[in-house]
Amino acid sequence: AKPTGFPKEATLVRRWSWPYLRALAQAEYWVDNQGFPLALAKRPGTTYIQTWHGSALKRMGFHEPRTKAQGRAGQKRFQEAVDRFDHFLIRSEHDTRTLAKGFRLRDEVLLRTGYPRNDALVEAHRTEVQSGERVRGPLAAELGIDPDKKVLLYAPTFRAGADGAVEGFTFPFDVEEFADRLGDRFTLLVRTHYLNSVSLPPSVAGRVLDVSRHHDITPLLALADGLITDYSSVMFDYAVLDRPMLFFAYDYEKYATDIRGTYFDLKEKAPGPVVATADELLQAIAAFEEADAKYAQARERFLAEFGEYDRGDAARQIVEKFFTRSGK
Repeated sequence: AKPTGFPKEATLVRRWSWPYLRALAQAEYWVDNQGFPLALAKRPGTTYIQTWHGSALKRMGFHEPRTKAQGRAGQKRFQEAVDRFDHFLIRSEHDTRTLAKGFRLRDEVLLRTGYPRNDALVEAHRTEVQSGERVRGPLAAELGIDPDKKVLLYAPTFRAGADGAVEGFTFPFDVEEFADRLGDRFTLLVRTHYLNSVSLPPSVAGRVLDVSRHHDITPLLALADGLITDYSSVMFDYAVLDRPMLFFAYDYEKYATDIRGTYFDLKEKAPGPVVATADELLQAIAAFEEADAKYAQARERFLAEFGEYDRGDAARQIVEKFFTRSGK
């Protein structure tokens, strides 16, 4: 697959190639949302801006029993990796209490800007509030979505076994039943984690679409009238749009009580129905509008707690701070 959508003036390098290693070694700035390999030393002259990939429901870093169980050498390696972050972007004080503490980051490393990738979602919500209508944009036409149908995005988190290996994706509900019962009202977009792949029966064509190859989830979030997830951090990003969410937490007890544990009880704070069975899920989708009205305040509280710094100007703040002549 060819990487597309990059500005013409950007030089693309392949991961682990010589040009990649040279670029990292010489760069004045590293900007990344996960973690560059520890084997690559960061020069003192390089500033590492960690934009991170999501607020946390699951325990992270040194809050994870797995990290504690690694022994001294493993913990030291992990500490060295996160100590390279010169700046770490956060969306809320929840991030300060969870991610920042789990990574043992000093407060001066934290930038309370929100996430640049969520600027587009904040903007989409503002436009919608001002105009009173939802603009679906070019992606809807590209995917061939019927303008009369509501779009639901199903974006579950990946699941790993006890050894940390990613489990293959299987639908926890019957997509054919979804298509038969609700396909005339809804189009379901399925986006699995990038480590998984999905196969759809031909019978659901046009009603259920696999969008897992769409690398950037932000346009999919902006397009969706509602989100169905389980424990994915996509819930925190989608909250910016103030649209309905459904939580299909069919293995919640197992997930919440497994070795990693969670920072809060999803059932207590969820800004939408938390359902445990496929039948409850289909019922909740059928009563979509009802859930929308019923959970309006819960969504407001959820956004206040988990997205207070997402104000639509994160990218501008970062550019002004680091990439204009005045800043360093």
